[in-house]
Amino acid sequence: MTVIPADQGQEISLNLRQTDIQGYSRDGGDLVITLSDGRMIVLDNYYGDAGAAQSRLFISADGYLNEVSLIEGTEGTVYAQYGPTEQWGKWSPTEDLIFLSGNEITTPVGGDDEVSMLGAGILAGGSLLGLGGAGAAGLAAAAVIGAGTGGGGSGGAATRIPPSVNEDGTITIGGDDAEDPTITITGGGEPGSDVGVTIGDQTVDTVVDENGEWDVAFEGDTFPEDGEHVAVVVVTEPDGAETTLDGLPIMIDTTPPEVSVEEGTVATDHVVNAEDYDDGVDIAGQGVPGASITVVVDGLEQSTVIGEDGQWKVTFDPADLAGGEREAEVTITATDSFGNSTTVTDALSIDTVPHPIAINGAAIGGDGVLNFAELDAGYQVSGTSTAGATVRVTLEGIEQDVIVGENGTWTAQFESQSIAGGTREATVTASTFDAAGNPSQTTGTFHIDTEVRDFAMSGNAGGDDSVINAVEQNGGFTMSGQVEPDSSVVVTFRGAEVDAVVDANGSWTAYFTGAQIPAGTYSADVVAIATDAANNTSEELRQTITVDTEAGSLTLNAASIGGNGVINGDEANAGVLVTGTADPGARVIVTLDGVEHTAMANNSGQWQSLYRSQEITRGTHDPLVTAYTEDAAGNPAEVEATVRVDTQVDNLNLNDLNLAITADGRDVINNDVATGGFSVTGTIEPGSQVTVTVDGVEHDATVDSADNWVAVFGANEIVSGQRFANLRVDVIDPAGNEAFLTDTVQTDTFVDELSLQGPITADNVVNIAEAQGGLQLSGRVEAGSSATIDVFGRTYDAAVDGAGNWTLTIPQGDIPLEEGSTQMVINATD
Repeated sequence: MTVIPADQGQEISLNLRQTDIQGYSRDGGDLVITLSDGRMIVLDNYYGDAGAAQSRLFISADGYLNEVSLIEGTEGTVYAQYGPTEQWGKWSPTEDLIFLSGNEITTPVGGDDEVSMLGAGILAGGSLLGLGGAGAAGLAAAAVIGAGTGGGGSGGAATRIPPSVNEDGTITIGGDDAEDPTITITGGGEPGSDVGVTIGDQTVDTVVDENGEWDVAFEGDTFPEDGEHVAVVVVTEPDGAETTLDGLPIMIDTTPPEVSVEEGTVATDHVVNAEDYDDGVDIAGQGVPGASITVVVDGLEQSTVIGEDGQWKVTFDPADLAGGEREAEVTITATDSFGNSTTVTDALSIDTVPHPIAINGAAIGGDGVLNFAELDAGYQVSGTSTAGATVRVTLEGIEQDVIVGENGTWTAQFESQSIAGGTREATVTASTFDAAGNPSQTTGTFHIDTEVRDFAMSGNAGGDDSVINAVEQNGGFTMSGQVEPDSSVVVTFRGAEVDAVVDANGSWTAYFTGAQIPAGTYSADVVAIATDAANNTSEELRQTITVDTEAGSLTLNAASIGGNGVINGDEANAGVLVTGTADPGARVIVTLDGVEHTAMANNSGQWQSLYRSQEITRGTHDPLVTAYTEDAAGNPAEVEATVRVDTQVDNLNLNDLNLAITADGRDVINNDVATGGFSVTGTIEPGSQVTVTVDGVEHDATVDSADNWVAVFGANEIVSGQRFANLRVDVIDPAGNEAFLTDTVQTDTFVDELSLQGPITADNVVNIAEAQGGLQLSGRVEAGSSATIDVFGRTYDAAVDGAGNWTLTIPQGDIPLEEGSTQMVINATD
């Protein structure tokens, strides 16, 4: 902070532009000026006891002087108006200084062409101060010299010519064209003064002529050696007064720069192989920091500047420079800032042709499929490459190094059970290097029929820099991967959901359009979830996508409303936050489903608004959510999205059980149903989770794309017996809403009673007499049941009365006329 006394009617000028001043404020009787770089100037006692300014304030720059008129606002705020000063008009630093309060005249102090202060009215007791330097580097009081001493201002002495140097800025000498260089320095002073000018270790003398001018020239033997110098001018006036003027920079450099090659050329024993070539062909070396480097290969030119550490490097694009097996001439030219240059020549050795390599995947296991016996016995992987080369064969982390035979074939032997079984595709990699270090690599696949392949995702959104810019946003981006055949894949990004296209072999792609990529600067995850043919759901695969399409002063986090962009019943009851970012302090108008709120962005640019339960419309719908703000200039910015409101479970139904039917038409789990298993079915909204519990046995149902669900109960899961079992269906829909249905189902898995009365005859032997008129059988069974009797190779339906008594008469003709025994089986169905 700098303090300047400002009372007693002074006239104060600060060497500032309007853009150098951030603002004005009043602190009691002081005027506080805050500069754009944060520094402060205090004009002490600028305001008098009555509150009015006691002094006049000016700012001066670029030859113009403006008076500052101050208007007070509230809470100490002061507003400034600027206007030209008519009394002074445009002022040149080479003119005399004029006082507003009198007719006194002063001359500028010193020989500097840029005078940053104006004279102040001495007679009025004022002072005029200047703030020198770009953006006000410091404060200093102006020095003034009186124009006369006689009464009324008459009389005076002759004007002295002060010593000066005309040249301004740095004098630079150097370069390839700098032949017979000369440095000329001129200036002014009192006629007859002796002038001595020294640059480095050279001094040239002269005398100021009658016009007050002088000049010297450094050339030939007096020309200084290379280096950074400061010209020192010593002027001795006729009266013996000596003045030293210095500070004029002199730069001399006539020496060509040193340059060397340390990487990439034949001289450095380097061969450009395919990897080097694909990454760009680098040539590097050392030299003089700051010098420019131009490298020419095959007529192609690359340039750079040697860094402060003396290192340089250029890279040739493989798209421009031919590959193959060859040598190319290299010309390297270094040119320093003075135009001095050095040229060296070298050569570039290129070998980008790798060994051929192939894998005979179809021959693994004999037919490209490795079964259990082949895996257990050990197996071979074979292929072709250049004779004598070493090939590394890699299979699921197991490496085998083999030598290619004279016939160009190779074989790697893998031990029994060296890789895991399963139903999957196995990938084998074969790689080799040639003498130049060029890698060759290929992959092959073969089938192992034991398990499902893994779910994978990859993508290169945003190109080489992995950032989606505004142009790339219009083209969208594609994610791809592999999944078990007949599976489905859903990919989401910032609230947008895409169903992937899955081909027959399980390869999938999902394309997000530009409209599905919100503008702004952020990083967000793209999330992929796979569902296989059995309706199993995979774990989430995530890959971070970076988007930068604008400086973005307003965002809306629609995908986080309710936690996931969906407001379910519980979240609606608790209320939800709508959040986003904006410029700090911005006023943001937020609407959700037509309800408008006002939010303010905090110091870090975050804003939020809580929508209470009564402001959220229940049901299933997709209301619009928007955020709107205006900047200080009234420029609007608006973002909008939709949020899913789903506060209820829809389409929950339990279908007819389709079990056994009792005599009175009710569903029943009888012995056949209980021992054979059964299904419970119904309908529900897509994506829901359904759990069915029957008689304490719980199963997760599968839900198909047509909104149907089915829960399968296996054989003998329902305990045998007679009872009414509870049935309950619990549902959680995709939004997290929960609901349930209950019912009861009768369970009856056995016949209560089945018996045969007495012996068939007194001795259980049917003789001819007893067979006359047929054989009478009877017994009891559970009321309402039916009974059949298997005997004599026939099946007979018995008559059953309402009390459960059954009777049967076997016709005499069905009784065989023979001796022996026969098996009789009585069957009952309740």
